[in-house]
Amino acid sequence: MKLFYCGFNGFGQVEHLGANECASQKIGTCLPMLIYQSETDRVLHVFLGWSRLIITTTNDSVVSGYWNEISSFKGSISEGVRIKQVTCNEHLAVCIDESGVLKKRIIDNPRAQSSDWEKVPTAADEAGPVKFVKVLSNEHSVIALDEIGNIHLPPLRMENMQSKFVDIACGKEHFMALTNDGKVYSWGSGSRGQLGHGSVESSEYPQEIEMLGGIKIVQIAAGGWHSCALSESGDVYVWGWNESGQLGLPCRNLSDSSCKR
Repeated sequence: MKLFYCGFNGFGQVEHLGANECASQKIGTCLPMLIYQSETDRVLHVFLGWSRLIITTTNDSVVSGYWNEISSFKGSISEGVRIKQVTCNEHLAVCIDESGVLKKRIIDNPRAQSSDWEKVPTAADEAGPVKFVKVLSNEHSVIALDEIGNIHLPPLRMENMQSKFVDIACGKEHFMALTNDGKVYSWGSGSRGQLGHGSVESSEYPQEIEMLGGIKIVQIAAGGWHSCALSESGDVYVWGWNESGQLGLPCRNLSDSSCKR
């Protein structure tokens, strides 16, 4: 299995490029570069954040970039935990272990007395053990999906939702959720139209995106302030902020760019 990387590298997320590369490329690369290869160790999950990269394989979970106030750091963060998936913001890392349990650790304090993973209290604990299958985070919140289709904002579980959810997505300030019958809900900040509700108003509670009504969606994704949905028939729908052309549509900011090719 091979893993390639391209884009911003200002915090040393990947090994620095060779000395023959131009100065502008030393903080990033426009061309995919090989950063991981193994014939036996399978990649389970990749977390890609602004300042760090975390590659989780069957044997370990390794972070590179900014970690505990150190740039260009690289090392294992497993600490004896068999991690299946991990997410983090600037203060906290949250993972799902091989048993489906949510665990967390503080990552912004190099002088902390302990760096061990500890269990995240959730509403699922009161009703019996529930396995988690996906966890995401933004600057202020963590969102998790359990195996029976409930969405959690630990330690709380979202109530009064009649649908079973099969996927979640998380932007910088908004969330999305996909139901088993192909409906998409969104909530959070709508300041750049990323919620898809036809306005720039925010929404505290999940609302179905009516513009996708009658279209069965099978996959969702969220960028910082934009959102995407893939339909059963293979059509891609995009909405939200487009200042860098992230929607794949014409962008005024890039119209005169020498790098637009």
